[in-house]
Amino acid sequence: MSFTDLGQTHTNICLQCHKDNPTSWTMLDGSSRIPIGLFAPGDASNALGSYPEGKVPGSQTSHMWAAPDVNSAAGAQAPSDRRFYGRYHISTGKVTCQRCHDPHSRDPDNTKMLRLGAGSVEQMCVECHVPWVVGTPDRGLLSHPIVPDYAAAVAEKQDRFRLAEDIAAAPGDVQLVDGGVACTSCHGVHFADSRSATPLEPGAAGYGDGKLLRSDGLLAEDASILCQACHTYKAHGSPNEEVGCLVCHSGHSYNHGEVNYFVLRNQAQTATFGAVGGLRYTALPDVHGGSSTVAAQWAGMPGAADGFCERCHGELTTMPNSSRAHMEGENCLDCHSHNAPDMTYSFGANCTDCHGFPPAGNVAGGPDGYAYVEGGHDYAADPYYKNEALAPHTSHAGAGSGYAFACNLCHNADDFAATHNQGSFQDVFLAGNSFASLVTAGGFSAPPMILPAPALAATSTATAAAASTTRRARRRAISPR
Repeated sequence: MSFTDLGQTHTNICLQCHKDNPTSWTMLDGSSRIPIGLFAPGDASNALGSYPEGKVPGSQTSHMWAAPDVNSAAGAQAPSDRRFYGRYHISTGKVTCQRCHDPHSRDPDNTKMLRLGAGSVEQMCVECHVPWVVGTPDRGLLSHPIVPDYAAAVAEKQDRFRLAEDIAAAPGDVQLVDGGVACTSCHGVHFADSRSATPLEPGAAGYGDGKLLRSDGLLAEDASILCQACHTYKAHGSPNEEVGCLVCHSGHSYNHGEVNYFVLRNQAQTATFGAVGGLRYTALPDVHGGSSTVAAQWAGMPGAADGFCERCHGELTTMPNSSRAHMEGENCLDCHSHNAPDMTYSFGANCTDCHGFPPAGNVAGGPDGYAYVEGGHDYAADPYYKNEALAPHTSHAGAGSGYAFACNLCHNADDFAATHNQGSFQDVFLAGNSFASLVTAGGFSAPPMILPAPALAATSTATAAAASTTRRARRRAISPR
């Protein structure tokens, strides 16, 4: 018999009653009761590898009850409240049933026999997992923030969060705790299989992933709906593969000691790109009050595919399947918004959302008109405005033009990143712009041959002389003798 064992090697004393197919027990008042809240040894979570060697996990739908109480990967430390320490110190240094539950509680309202009293579930989580109790200023470094007042967060950023009353209607059992976001907003303690279709109640849970989530986890049907219970962000991806929120993010980003901001994982796996590691977001950009830039975090070092986005999508300037040339130093978020209202997928972008590619008509915005962003740049208000129906964009950059020039061939190649979307594209043919790469045998997309100025002048002179000779010959042929 054991107080501290999972129940696989020795019989755990709590599982004598709280076990599968329990028998009826006679109570002190003479009545008979069949226990509820039933567990098997394999129900304990092994998400962090806490099982004894050689023991096989089962459904993993309950908090671990036989492990050390200090574990950095779980944000766990020994509790400080003396009520977690019994007279005989049987559970000192360990996570056991008795560490959280007091089998001798005499409070009739404390039906779960919690060590800190009735209704203290959240307080008990915080007592042990205090390293993960962080606020929004931490920007999701190590853990999702605790949000005491969800309504205030919604009022501040209405485009990012759902109203409190909409959370209850979301799939799964995600909930606000005293009007805020806390540990048990996303996690259960028992009977949680990380699937939205399963209620958190005895006997309902199936096989889980050990994360004890109230809605779909990474391995369930929809890896976004847990986050989307509160957040309005869309899933990432494309029509070929939808990449759920939990593919890139976690609720906690310990990552074996390689912590990232915004609870980003340091490795991810998709069907399109396979397993990708080395995902690092370790410095805050200036838009979040830091000293780095978005470009440095998303696109990394020039010439190397080491930015967070580049690990999957390839090096910025040579990125496959890109609809336009990218330049070093560009702010990815200028085009790739996490929550663009008109995009089907998060971080989706298309040049024709803002203007034609190239602009071809004298109308505002894409897919064919001049540059226009609601609340942002409006080319029609620019002092250098030209009627795009008459401008040379189509003849030089249109698909049927024979040239198909990229934007930055004409527009400030030296500083394309800084000038794009800044209303300063009148800076044509500045230093750094060159057609040299296009002046080849046959040219790019077989354009007409482009000659340098001296050769062009010589050709023009020769052509004029030949034409003059032809005209004189014709005059001699028709003149009377």
